[in-house]
Amino acid sequence: MIHRIALMGAGLATAAALTACTAPDPVTEESSPAAAESAEPTEEERTPGVMTTQGALLPDFPAAIEQLPDSEIISSSLGTVDAGEAGQSADASAPAEGEEAPEGEEAPAEHVNAALVMRTDMSEEDILSFYTESLEGHGFAAVGEAGSKDGVTTQAFHAEGDAQTVSVSIGPDPDDEAKRLVTVGGVVAP
Repeated sequence: MIHRIALMGAGLATAAALTACTAPDPVTEESSPAAAESAEPTEEERTPGVMTTQGALLPDFPAAIEQLPDSEIISSSLGTVDAGEAGQSADASAPAEGEEAPEGEEAPAEHVNAALVMRTDMSEEDILSFYTESLEGHGFAAVGEAGSKDGVTTQAFHAEGDAQTVSVSIGPDPDDEAKRLVTVGGVVAP
């Protein structure tokens, strides 16, 4: 199970890293950080069930994915998770309506796909340290060691027992060599 979670995290990390390493759209009046903070989240037409915004955190963004101190938010997104995506085992099913979870077991929590893309001048080591401490505080543990490929460093985390996975990807900012783009995302409890 841990290997499957690690692979899911690695896949999310790769997709997130590719997203993080692309330059954001040019800032327009509609997509400026000030406008994004007051704007309602938008639902992408090409991805049903996904809300995104630029320059700000979406309302009710999961607490497990924290913003790096002194970072600039490029975008945040939230989406629904299919039951199979949450990684629930076949025997971990929700009780029928009107029934309670068996003693000693909690009913499976709903999960969301969440991603946060930021720009920072923090070192890679400081970023990994921040997220290791932050995610451990939310019940996650690192899966293996951080790996690096094509200039992007990735570290996967998982929360034992409830199928939450988070991946942290750190890559160079194509617009400013002194900065890094950081993508933190995965399947988490809302």
